[in-house]
Amino acid sequence: MFGDLFSTADTASQLALCPDTEFKGILLEGLEFFKESPEIKSMIEADIDAWALRKKQQRLEDKRWESARMDGLPLGDLPAISGEDELQLQSGRPRLLDGESVFVLLLARGYYGSLSSCHAVDRMLDSILINAYFSSRHQPMPSRNCALDNLNAVNNQTRDHIFRAQLSYIKKKVLTNSTC
Repeated sequence: MFGDLFSTADTASQLALCPDTEFKGILLEGLEFFKESPEIKSMIEADIDAWALRKKQQRLEDKRWESARMDGLPLGDLPAISGEDELQLQSGRPRLLDGESVFVLLLARGYYGSLSSCHAVDRMLDSILINAYFSSRHQPMPSRNCALDNLNAVNNQTRDHIFRAQLSYIKKKVLTNSTC
C-alpha cells in the first residue's frame, strides 16, 4: 500500500513503522491525493518563488534605503527595483522545503488547527510521524519560522484549487467505492 504513494521506498518504510494514529491516516490519504494531483506541487512551488521574490524586493529596498542614508557609499551591484518583473531568483542555498513538504505542513496545520501557537508547534515537533516523513526525505525538521513562512507563501488561489481538487478526489473515491 505505501510503496505507490511515495517517491522513495525509504519514506514508505519509515512511515509504515510509525504508530497507527488518526493523523497517520490523514497524512497517507493526503499524500495519495497529492500524488494524483501533480499540479498542486507546481502551484505551491510557484507561490514559494513569488514569496521569495517579494522578500528579495524588500531586502533590496532596505539596502537602497540604508545606502541612501550613508553619504558617499556606492550602491554596488544592486539591481534596479522598479518592478518585480526585473527581479529574478538566482541560485543560492537550496530550499529546505519543496512543494510536497509544504503540502504535508498544510495537512499538519489543518490537523493541529494551527502551526503558529507554541502548543501546536510543540506537537508537530514531537510528532514521530512528521519526523519520520522529513527524515526519510533526508531533510531536517523545519523550524517554526521556516514552516510558517512557507505556509504563508501559499496563496488563496492555490488553497482554493487544493480544496476543489480534494472535493473532486473525494467524489471520485466515493463513486468508485460505492456498491450501488
